[in-house]
Amino acid sequence: ILSNGGSAKEYQNSKPITKKPIPFIAVPTTSGTGSEATRVCVATNKEAHVKKSFYSDMMSAQVVILDPTATQFLPKSITSATAMDALSHAVESYVSLNAHPVSEMFSLKAAELINESLICAYNDGNDLEARLNMALASYFAGVALTVGVGIAHIIAQPIGALYKIPHGNACSILLPESMKVNLPKAYSKYSKLALSLGVYSDRLNEMENANRAIEKVEQIRSDINASKRLSEFVDAGDINIDAILENIALSTGHIMTNPVTVTNELLSKLITKCI
Repeated sequence: ILSNGGSAKEYQNSKPITKKPIPFIAVPTTSGTGSEATRVCVATNKEAHVKKSFYSDMMSAQVVILDPTATQFLPKSITSATAMDALSHAVESYVSLNAHPVSEMFSLKAAELINESLICAYNDGNDLEARLNMALASYFAGVALTVGVGIAHIIAQPIGALYKIPHGNACSILLPESMKVNLPKAYSKYSKLALSLGVYSDRLNEMENANRAIEKVEQIRSDINASKRLSEFVDAGDINIDAILENIALSTGHIMTNPVTVTNELLSKLITKCI
């Protein structure tokens, strides 16, 4: 805005970014969004209750500093919520329809680091090795995001704007169920993901290992006391699925990289399971 003028709302509505922005040095203070690795900005329009992205290659950071002491004193609740965002990025980018060998490398390494270090970082914020590994995981998952996310994010971003659910908490609620939705199309990749998550077995077939990967994600979520239901934030009776679907159309309806074709019926069923 400093270099191009206008407002965030205008850029959400496709105002072009034509002038090079001021230098951008990113120092992430959570290990979750991966925004230090992306060209994307997510902004909330509080009047319209819409959370929508805009992006440009010129919005990428020129320098990224991953300093584990920047996350050393995070509350456990923030450590867990942001970590589930990073894990969602790793999983969804890995099975994205646009995934390629380079993005898959970043996705799998992010998942591996989260599996190895998240519990330690959660239990002991002063474990700087675990904190650094989580910072790397968040960054790697952010790099992988160039290929797009899936149905968990299609819902998480709009639902966060409607009901003021922090993004990481929304991702935590939606990720396991979204993996189950994508299982018929993504089981082969989930089987490989099981290896990065430390639960792969040579004695099992791809579908069995894929289910192990989903179970591991659910176990990680439980181990760090991350959010499991939308009703933790909003009364079940106040959740308006039609309003959510309308908001999705306004904010994330452009996402077309989910393994299973996304329909309103599929979205409704998934949201209902997460209430």
